[in-house]
Amino acid sequence: MTTHPTIHVTNTSSSRLHGLGRRWSALRSPGPHLVPHLDGPVRLALAGVDHQLMYQEGRLQPGSLMGKGWSAWDKPRAVQRGDSLLCTCPRLNSPRWTRSCHLELLAHWLVRAGWLVVLHGRELQLTGEVVTWADCGRLYRPGVWPAAESTSKPEQVGLFRRSS
Repeated sequence: MTTHPTIHVTNTSSSRLHGLGRRWSALRSPGPHLVPHLDGPVRLALAGVDHQLMYQEGRLQPGSLMGKGWSAWDKPRAVQRGDSLLCTCPRLNSPRWTRSCHLELLAHWLVRAGWLVVLHGRELQLTGEVVTWADCGRLYRPGVWPAAESTSKPEQVGLFRRSS
């Protein structure tokens, strides 16, 4: 059984969800307060990039995905096991979340390219030809955060339970 390199995909403020490796930026121009905390941008992770095309060209595969430091003299480096891709969008399960982040769309293609993706602290996996949440087996859809409990239990709504 082959092991896939893990990449953590989340927002900059969720430091407990970051991997132990480098912290790569998925922001075109992060604020000056973030630059000292990020190792540099990963151009293929930026919003507006056609991630499906990058996947088809093999540019999202482990070893092919590259980041570069902020200095003009920094050489590109491969994104490695344990690194993080970060942006400033609210997490899927945050009350501030209003729409899908470009990293949620990218996560799908990273899984298909051979990465083990941990999106906002939850692992995604490739099951046959589809991307699913590893902990519950549900189909991954960008912008949809599955409930932690199984579908056979009643859903918790506020203080009251709604029967199925």
